[in-house]
Formats: sequence, structure tokens, C-alpha cells
Amino acid sequence: MTMDTPRCCWFPRVVRRWARHSLLLVLLTFVAQHAIWASINSDLREFQYVIDEPHSILDRIYNMDSTWNQSDISDKRNADSKEIGGIEGSLTQLLTSLTQPTRRCRKMVQLGGLHCKGLPDGSKKVCLDYIVYPGRDFCLGYSFGVGNDLTFDRDMANFGCLVFAFDQDKTHIKYPRSQEGVVLVKIRLGTKRLIANEKQVDGSLFKYIYRPMDDIQRYLKHSDVTLDYLKMDIEGDEWAVFTDSVFKTDILQRTKQLALEFHLNDLNSAANKTEHQRQDGIKKYQSVIDGLGERGFELVWFEPNFKLPFTNTIGDRTFHIFGEMLWVNANWKKPQVIPKVLEKKKAKGITRRTPDMSDIGWSWVGLRPISVESIIGSNKLDNISFD
Repeated sequence: MTMDTPRCCWFPRVVRRWARHSLLLVLLTFVAQHAIWASINSDLREFQYVIDEPHSILDRIYNMDSTWNQSDISDKRNADSKEIGGIEGSLTQLLTSLTQPTRRCRKMVQLGGLHCKGLPDGSKKVCLDYIVYPGRDFCLGYSFGVGNDLTFDRDMANFGCLVFAFDQDKTHIKYPRSQEGVVLVKIRLGTKRLIANEKQVDGSLFKYIYRPMDDIQRYLKHSDVTLDYLKMDIEGDEWAVFTDSVFKTDILQRTKQLALEFHLNDLNSAANKTEHQRQDGIKKYQSVIDGLGERGFELVWFEPNFKLPFTNTIGDRTFHIFGEMLWVNANWKKPQVIPKVLEKKKAKGITRRTPDMSDIGWSWVGLRPISVESIIGSNKLDNISFD
């Protein structure tokens, strides 16, 4: 061997080959991990992360997260540890239940929302942890109480979900049935089937249609369907809706995430309630929170309503009357169920939904466009009678 021979050639051939193969393996591993990460986050780049902790290996492969049913927070809430009597004791327990998360969501994004005089309003949080991640094959969202702000609902549609938004008043008469991937159903959520003629500010009467959620699901043919995201902002009626309606069904057992805006109207100083009435209100609120816990839901996020930051003070406790919460179903194990009308189409290769701005409502990649009516049944939404 001559003196001009490169020094690396003095290494045995097997060592040089091993080094090349190792480098190639590292390169392929990096590319594979990058591809997996890109597939997980491809639809999320436009959304704002609220919490962005690194995914574990278990989150990036298709298996169950073995830590999900274990406590991620060492100090669970325990209001009973404070021996406070009377209304202050029950209020302390309630406020702890409403504001202290019992589970950590490692990946959370904020969707929708507007700013009024610099104050945010209308945005919702979505947890992207593996088990409660909105379905990849089919994602269904319900949004009760949209007012005139559909920004969250449109973001959920852009995320890839089929979103049904529910609300009804005079302004919604002019709203199109379907816009930007959101189907607007012009009824209100209630505890029972009810039609109420209520007086408006201008003195006229308006017919409001109220329906319980299980009744709505029967109309939409969703009675056995997984509900990936349930949003409820119904101005104080949420307590009665849960107690008298939702808790009597299996809807929450089929729900992954619940975004709930609470209204402690009975504790508002403007309500001029007696202490006995306030105590009854606290019991009502606490029973709903306990009911959610009994059905496997745990609180992962709380924030006060920044647009309406009303507070009240009882004893030594000052608290917000309105607030936003996100609950996740920690017991979620049931395989995802999609509407039966889509099962054959899914088997043919449906993998993704994209919003369609036309009157069709939705288009499906790889297939001819399918109308919203074909998803919910033969009757058109406009012709469904909720009377």
C-alpha cells in the first residue's frame, strides 16, 4: 500500500461497511419519525397551541396509552380536607370542582373566538391527547348555543369534523343551512320537547323550538354514534339539561370531550337570592359536576369568562360567575362508531373529509360528493319537522 493511500482505508472493510449501514439506519429513522410527526400535526399548524408538551412514544404508535387511567396529577382535589361548615364549605367544594383540573392534557389547541374591546370571547380548547383525539376516520361535533359567532365551529370543520351547530332566534332565520362546513340546525337544546312563544324586545312573539339531545340525535340518526366533541353554552340552562335529560341517556358514554361554559346565576349578587336559595343552587351545581365525574369525565382546563368577568364574594371567597371548562372522558375505551350510512363508503377508502362551500355541504376524497342529507337520512334538514 502506497503512502498516498487515504488513512480511512487502513480500517478493515467490515468496519467501514458497518459505519455506512449505521449512518443509513440513523437517516431512515429520522425520516420515518419526521413523517409520523408530520401526519399527526398536518391539520394543526393553523391552530394555536395552548399546551404543547412532547408526545411520548406511546402517543405516536397505534396502541392505548397505559398511563391514561392513572392519575397524572399527584394532588387530586379534595375539598373535604377543609372543615368549613355552612354555605362557605359547600361553596369551597364547588369552586374547587369547577376550577381545579384533575387531569393534565399534554396537547391542547385553541379554536375559534373573537375579540371585543381587546377581550377574547367564544374560543374553545380541544385536547389532542391520543385516546380522546377527535376521530381520524370520522369526527362528529355538536355545538349548542352559537349565538352569532361560528368561528369555533368553522375551525372544527377545518380540523376535519362534521359539525352540527344548534341555535334559534330571529337573527338565525337569515342564516344559511350550511356554511363553511358547518350545518346549522335552527332549534334550541332543552330538557323536553317544547314549543314556546316568547316575547321579544320589540314586543313581537317568536316561536322557539326546544328538543332534548337524545331526541335530536334520533332525528339526525346519530343515536349510536361516537360524539368526538360536545360544546354547550346555553346561558344557565346547562344544569337542568344535564340533570333532567342528558344524565338519563348514554350520550356522555359516547362522548370524548365536553366543552362547557358554566353560569352560576343563583350565586350572582344581582339575583338577590337568599342564603337558602344560594345553598340550593350550590347543591344543584355540585350534583351536575359529581354526575360528570361518575361518568368518567375529568376536568383538564378552566378559565374565567374574560368578556363578562362578573364576580361575587361570599364569606372570604371571591369567584367568577361565568367560566369556561373542558372535560375529557378518562374512561373512553369504546371503539369509534360512525353513521351506518357511511360504513360502506368508509370501507371503500374514505380517509378524510374536507369542507365544501357549495350547497352540497361536504365532499369526500376519492368519491363523488355526498350531501349532508345523505349523511343524516333521506329527509332534508329544511324539511325535518321539529314541531
